[in-house]
Amino acid sequence: MNILKTSFFAISGAIVLASCGGSVAPVVSTPIANIDAIPLKTAPLNDVQYKNWGAADLITDTIPGMSVDKAYAEIIKKQKGETVIVGVIDSGVDIEHEDLKNVIWTNEDEIPNNGKDDDNNGYVDDVHGWNFLGNIVGENMEYVRIVKKLNPKFDGKSESAISAADREEYDLYKKAMAGVYVLGEGQNNIKDEVDIRFYSTESELLKEFLRYWIKVQPTCITGWNTNGFDIPYLYNRLSKVLGEEFANALSPIQIVKYNPNKKMYRIAGISSLDYMDLYRKFTYTQQSSYRLDHIGTIEVGLGKVEYEGTLDDLYRDDIDKFIEYNLNDVEIVKALDQKFKLLDLARAVSHLGRIPYEEVY
Repeated sequence: MNILKTSFFAISGAIVLASCGGSVAPVVSTPIANIDAIPLKTAPLNDVQYKNWGAADLITDTIPGMSVDKAYAEIIKKQKGETVIVGVIDSGVDIEHEDLKNVIWTNEDEIPNNGKDDDNNGYVDDVHGWNFLGNIVGENMEYVRIVKKLNPKFDGKSESAISAADREEYDLYKKAMAGVYVLGEGQNNIKDEVDIRFYSTESELLKEFLRYWIKVQPTCITGWNTNGFDIPYLYNRLSKVLGEEFANALSPIQIVKYNPNKKMYRIAGISSLDYMDLYRKFTYTQQSSYRLDHIGTIEVGLGKVEYEGTLDDLYRDDIDKFIEYNLNDVEIVKALDQKFKLLDLARAVSHLGRIPYEEVY
C-alpha cells in the first residue's frame, strides 16, 4: 500500500513574556484548603466566557481557568517581554489559523514554493517547519491507525445502527475519518490497495498533485465540464496558493493560455476532451439539462450523491459521503463512456481528419 503521511511538525513563533525586570507584586496562591469553599459559577457560560474560560480566574470570575487575564492585569502589566521561538510538534498545524498566521515562525533564508533548499539545511521549502514523519519508512499518524482498526467494525453503518455501548468508539472513528482523503476504487472502503494521502495544508496537497501530474504526464484530460469548471478552477487555485509558475507547470512546456472568448484555459502539450461537449455533439438528442446528475440518471441510471447543505458541510459532517460524492462523479462519466464510446469516436475523428482533439466538436 502506498501511503503518504503528513504529520506536519510546524515551528511556530509566539510572543512570550519572560525575564521581565522590575519589581512585581508577589504571586499569592489560593490556599488549597480554601478552594472547595469558593463558590463556582453555576449559571451557563455566555459565548465570550465559553470561548475564553481557560484565561479566567477561579476567585475573580468563579470560573476555574488558568488566571491568565489576571496575571497580565496584576503581575505582568505593561512590562515588555523577550521574543522566543516555540517549537510545536503536532499531527497537523493550520498555519493559516487566525491565532497563528501573524506570529508563525518564518525561515527568512528560504524562498517559499520554489522547490529548492535555499539555505542548504537539507530541507526543501522549509518556510515554517518540516514534515519529519512523511518519509519512505511507512509511519502513519494516530488517526490513520484508528481508521484502519475501526473501519471493519463501523464502515457503512449509519448512526442509528450504532449501539449505546459502541457510541464513544464510533464517535472516535468519525473524528479520525475526518482527517483523511481517500483516493481509489470503491465507496466507503479503505483497503490495502487504496492510496490514502494526508495533507495539513492546501499548499502541500497542490504540490503533491503537481508532482503526480508531472510523473504520469497525461496526454489528454477528460471529465464532465472540465473545460468550463475543473481546469479553470485548478489553474486559478494553483496560481493563488503557489504562484503562476506552479500553475504553468501543468503544461510540459510551461505554457497555459486563457481564451477569453471561450472562457477556458488551453494547457499547451496536453489535449482536453470535455465529455459534456462530446455528449452534446455526438448524441444528437436535445436534453432539458446537461447537468451530470440529469444525464447520468437518464442514460445509465446513475445520479450524483445527494446531500444537504454545502460541500463544506458535507466534508465536516460526513466524510464517508464526501468521499463517495467525489468518486461517484468519476464513475458516472466512466459509465457514460462505456455506453457511448465517445472517447474512441473522438480519437477516430481526430485521426481521420488529422485535426487536434479539441477540434472534433
